Amino acid sequence: MNFGDYIVTECKFVGRSSGIDVLSKLLYKLRYHECRCGILFTKKGVSFGKQFNLTIKKAFNRDSTLILILDESDLEAIIGREKTLVGALLEAYHSVRF
Repeated sequence: MNFGDYIVTECKFVGRSSGIDVLSKLLYKLRYHECRCGILFTKKGVSFGKQFNLTIKKAFNRDSTLILILDESDLEAIIGREKTLVGALLEAYHSVRF
């Protein structure tokens, strides 16, 4: 798995879920800077349900742009050593890829 030379990250660690606007801005930044992978760190997960995931999958299928979502539970598991950062990223990757 190749994430590219650079990874763009966006941190939305606020009291509400991230919406499609956050995803759209992250996709724009990735394409503008010609990066292949972005990670969205979000405290409350994402809203906009199926369309949010569909947008992520379309971006991947169109030009291999990869958006990985890590939420508070992922970060707590990493800090608590229940999983590694690489393991959490691989889980997020598989949810996009398959």
